[in-house]
Amino acid sequence: MSRRQIQVAELIKRELSGILERHLDRSPSTLVTINEVVISPDFLEAKVYVSIFPEEESKRVFKEMELKKNDFYSLLFKKLKMKIVPKIQFHLDWRPKEADKVEKIIKKLQNESK
Repeated sequence: MSRRQIQVAELIKRELSGILERHLDRSPSTLVTINEVVISPDFLEAKVYVSIFPEEESKRVFKEMELKKNDFYSLLFKKLKMKIVPKIQFHLDWRPKEADKVEKIIKKLQNESK
């Protein structure tokens, strides 16, 4: 990614995090984290990778995010001082879950070797 893409991605990540915090209907124990934002080279699309914990809530919260995507885009458009604000595409990010599995396996192997 270019330097400009990285800057726009970080800006969207910061602003969208606040928007999700204020406008997403979720229980206080549900954590929604934006792990990464990837901007297309033409700046027309933004892939937003999110993790939702606990996992039992992920489908419901993700569905709500998809339903409110246009509202979030409108709020983001008002916050950002840009001619073109990339369209948002939400994606569930399973990398933290996979990393946790790998860590558990490594710890288990280390304990077995002792």
